[in-house]
Amino acid sequence: MARGAGARRHRLQIQRATSVRNQHGGSTSTWTTNRFRWGNVRELEGREFEEAQKVVAEVNIAVDLPYDSAMVATERILFGTRKLNVEAVTNPDGRKIATLALCREEVGK
Repeated sequence: MARGAGARRHRLQIQRATSVRNQHGGSTSTWTTNRFRWGNVRELEGREFEEAQKVVAEVNIAVDLPYDSAMVATERILFGTRKLNVEAVTNPDGRKIATLALCREEVGK
């Protein structure tokens, strides 16, 4: 995991899905920005990609963040125009210093 100056240089929006009632009595799911965080977004490669695939199939992006106890696998991260669906969340060193979100990029929506 990258650390040091500039390691978390991307401004990210963390979003949660919320249900909103429509005028016909049904509900519509919409994404609402819950919080902002600085983080590092990177493509998974090589051994790291293979290890992540063992946890959750189809993940291709890792997002390194400061420790975030509220982060859950049902959230989404907006990185510019890219939409990253969080598939798994870990505390890599077990010391509550960092959070690693393994994500699958939403394509074509």
